[in-house]
Amino acid sequence: MDTRTTVVPTFTVIFGVALLVAVIAAVVVAAVAPPAFAAIEKPPSFESVVAGDGDHLDAATRLAVGPDGTLYGCGSIWHDATGYDITITRYDDAPLGWTRTWNGAGRNADDSAVDIAVAADGAIYVYGSEAGGEDAQPVLLKYSSTGDRVWVAHEASRPWGYAGWIALDGDGTVYACSKEDNEESGGTIGVLTKYRPDGTVAWAQDYGINTYKPDMGSGHLCVADNGTAYVGGSVEGTDIGQRAFLVCFSAGGRRRWTRLYAGPGKMGAWFSTLAPFPSGGVYAVGAARSDASDILVTRYTAAGTRVLTRRLGVGDGRRQWASDAAVDSLGRIAVCGGWRRSGKGFYVVLLRRDGSVRWSHNFRGDNVSGFAKGVVVDTADRVCVTGNAPGTQGATYNPGRIATYAFSRTGVLRWSSLWPTALIPSNGPEPRDIAAYQTSNVWVCGSSDDRPGTGPDQFVIGWGL
Repeated sequence: MDTRTTVVPTFTVIFGVALLVAVIAAVVVAAVAPPAFAAIEKPPSFESVVAGDGDHLDAATRLAVGPDGTLYGCGSIWHDATGYDITITRYDDAPLGWTRTWNGAGRNADDSAVDIAVAADGAIYVYGSEAGGEDAQPVLLKYSSTGDRVWVAHEASRPWGYAGWIALDGDGTVYACSKEDNEESGGTIGVLTKYRPDGTVAWAQDYGINTYKPDMGSGHLCVADNGTAYVGGSVEGTDIGQRAFLVCFSAGGRRRWTRLYAGPGKMGAWFSTLAPFPSGGVYAVGAARSDASDILVTRYTAAGTRVLTRRLGVGDGRRQWASDAAVDSLGRIAVCGGWRRSGKGFYVVLLRRDGSVRWSHNFRGDNVSGFAKGVVVDTADRVCVTGNAPGTQGATYNPGRIATYAFSRTGVLRWSSLWPTALIPSNGPEPRDIAAYQTSNVWVCGSSDDRPGTGPDQFVIGWGL
């Protein structure tokens, strides 16, 4: 396996001089013609790129930060002897840093990691799918902070199933949601599973929607500290069309309530991400239908009452949608996604608790992949967002570079970054996740541009906040 890891010093004399020059230049330009933003272009201070065997698509899919600020990531990487394997990495200086790979049941099948979480005691949980197609089965892995595998738990799924998301409650208990084949009535069904610390199943509950042969779309999971679990997404049935849904379970596994979104633009709506409200309940964010599609932000109480409905972009004839959301300490929600408008499309907005706009920005984008894909809020309530800059359209479309923006509490752009510095023209990179630790660091992961000999590689890049 070809592994290339580069750590760029955060503070150097050269970088300090360059920074000073940039600041002076910005002041001079501002005196002549003040720009919309006075932010500084900030290169990553950390960069890790890892390639598997041959020219294959390798990806770092999700990030999680431990209680001490240590960064962990999961992903998939190609090995000629075993196919795609799950990777788990602790990003740290030697000898603390490590990478582990997992190949399901010794088979040469394609395994994939979709989510990762770190408990307060340092235990690492990785959720993924063993094999693929109609052989796929959800699998949960537990590792220690030193990289020792503690246990592997296979879900007792139907003929096939795909892993979705995991989340932890205040005690560090693991909840996992999956999408599985529904033998009884056709279509697919959602399953929420709660695991004990030793890897045994505390309970598993279906969360299918009452419709004819439902097809459960990919959704999201969030869990409150008290163990109340919310699962949301989209469901499609011949009698209801496509609708956004939200289901709530108690810590003991009892389904407390189920809601199909019944507000404006309900037909064709979906929830793509969930975020807990600080005093209880949950934000469910996605898109609703109108003349095209609009960003949809809703909030439900713990009892299942929808108390907020906000649509952005209603009636403008353009397509908008939400990719990700994060909540600050005041209960305000940062939402990112796409908003197609006159060469723009990379959209981020901060909404107050009542749904009014605190601030918003729409940067340059395109109609394919040039939009915002991940957002995070640090402990100072500052927002960072990542996605793709505009790509280029030749014989084939080539995504643009990874664009990352950091904002103040009031929405002023503090710095921005484009990675990589030189884009290989055959195919651009794809960001998959963004994570932050307190007010210290922010990281982005995904698959790199298509590199000669190795193809798209796993990458993680980071900056000091």
